[in-house]
Amino acid sequence: MTNDEHLLALRTFEAEIKDNKSEVEEFQHRVLRPVLKHLNDKLWTLIKADTHFQLLLKKSLPSKEKELQLRNFIKKNNAFKYESIGMTCALFTTEEFEFYRENKRDLDKRITQMVEERVVSQF
Repeated sequence: MTNDEHLLALRTFEAEIKDNKSEVEEFQHRVLRPVLKHLNDKLWTLIKADTHFQLLLKKSLPSKEKELQLRNFIKKNNAFKYESIGMTCALFTTEEFEFYRENKRDLDKRITQMVEERVVSQF
């Protein structure tokens, strides 16, 4: 079994893909959603280890304000953003990584938004 076959075997979830999607949207549903679902526990471990997140948990703020601060943290913390993008890309096949490199700017935004939604929805 090749490395790419091993990576594909890790994906136990397939997102529903509707017709008439752009290549990037299809990639988001076919690749990003299953990979981020697979990485869910690791993303939580990564964010929980951050000092800013620990301080946010200790603050006695309304839940909406905590959610807003968490969203801001995810958007502005470059270390977290790049680690989560790197973790995601590490689970791409060679062909998927080539597509990612061609569409890096758009896919980085999508990965960051999807990570934000995944983390905030579980907060």
